[in-house]
Amino acid sequence: MNFKLLLLVALSLGCDFVRALDTSVPGGGTFDPFLLALKPAVQMSPMPAWMESPVRIEPEASSVEVEIPPLWRQSAVDMYAVTLVFDDAGDGGPVLEWRSQDRKHDSTISYGLGEKDKPVGLNSRTVLLPQSLTKEGGTLVVLYKGKFDSLMSVAVRPCRENATAVIGSRNSPALMDEGLQVYEDREVNGIRLTPLTGDLQRGTIVEAELSAPMEQLEDAIEFVAPLDGSVEGAGSRSATSS
Repeated sequence: MNFKLLLLVALSLGCDFVRALDTSVPGGGTFDPFLLALKPAVQMSPMPAWMESPVRIEPEASSVEVEIPPLWRQSAVDMYAVTLVFDDAGDGGPVLEWRSQDRKHDSTISYGLGEKDKPVGLNSRTVLLPQSLTKEGGTLVVLYKGKFDSLMSVAVRPCRENATAVIGSRNSPALMDEGLQVYEDREVNGIRLTPLTGDLQRGTIVEAELSAPMEQLEDAIEFVAPLDGSVEGAGSRSATSS
């Protein structure tokens, strides 16, 4: 089955984020990202070619506003993706809204990107902005009412569409970054993720206790864990008794 997979052509967060904050380097590439760090101090990358107005940061209103031009002005750009990093205290997380270019219509993209009633600490969510909104341009509004200090960074990155073949019917890939990490549609549509279940969960990491009591192992043993989605890594830890 063929899917339209959106490719993030931009720098990833992390050490690349720091390098991108060098304002002596002018932004000019079609797919240059806009990177904004709010903690520990406000820093931002140079304005990329697609960005026509400076970002608006309003702590009193608990908001960050980024104007995004109509898609027809950048023929190579098909969509935009936004990545938020925030301290998730289980309060629902930041809200994403869209204001039309004529400022007459507001739409909610996400009612909350964080966990509800379950603090998980540092969290990161990426959302693919709907083409139905970005087609004519407008303003992306990031709101974190009463918790603005918990918003760590905002990154807006242009994407291009690419037809990709997907084997099987269980996966619905929607976005791929330049590190080739693939995001499922449910991960980038702005809906609050259903947390994984397990014995102990820290953010999106689950530690499952395979056997609570100590048991004597004389032969090899195999554990099989059926998984519905992709996993970035796995490991095992054993305990011994003296």
